[in-house]
Amino acid sequence: MNHFNNINIESSDFDTIDLPENIRQVVEEKLAQDPNSKVKFNALIEKNISSWDTENAGKFVFLFPENWRKLVINYGLSGLESNVLMLIMEKMQFGNLVQISQAGIAQELNTKQPSISRVFKSLKEKQVLIEENKSIYLNPRLASKGNPKTLNEQNKEYFMTAYSAHSNNSNFDNVLKTKKGKK
Repeated sequence: MNHFNNINIESSDFDTIDLPENIRQVVEEKLAQDPNSKVKFNALIEKNISSWDTENAGKFVFLFPENWRKLVINYGLSGLESNVLMLIMEKMQFGNLVQISQAGIAQELNTKQPSISRVFKSLKEKQVLIEENKSIYLNPRLASKGNPKTLNEQNKEYFMTAYSAHSNNSNFDNVLKTKKGKK
C-alpha cells in the first residue's frame, strides 16, 4: 500500500532535504540564475507503508460511535471500565474473542484483579461483554475487530457467536435505547 504526502519546499530548506537528483538540478539552475531568488515547489512524496501495515495489522477496530454514545448516556462507563475496554479492543482476536485474562488485564493496567472482576461483571450486565460457551466476546454492535465479510472461518465463527448470543435477548436492545428524558 502506498501513501502520498504533499510537501512544500523553499530554497532555504534545500540543503536539508534529500531530493532526487533531477529536482536538485532544476533548483540549482534556478538559484544560479538569480542567487537572491526563492524557489518554491510542491513535491508529492510516495512512501510504501507495507511495513507499517504488517507491524500494525491487528491494532485497529471498527468502532460504532452512535452505539457507544448511547451506552455511555444510558449506563455510563467508569474510568477503569473505559481503560479495560480499550485494552480489550487492543488485545482481542479478530471476531471479537477476548483472549486476555482478567489477571492479565490487572497486570497490564497495574490494578488489583478483584477490581477487574467487578468491571467484567458490570460490563456483562451492560452487555458490552458477552459470555457464550465459556468464552468472552466484545459486543460486535459496539466495535468489531475485522470485517465479518472478510474474516477467516474461525474468526467469522467467533463473530457470529458474539453477534447471535444476544439477538434473542430483549435486554440487549435496551442497552442501545435512550433512557427516558435523555437523547
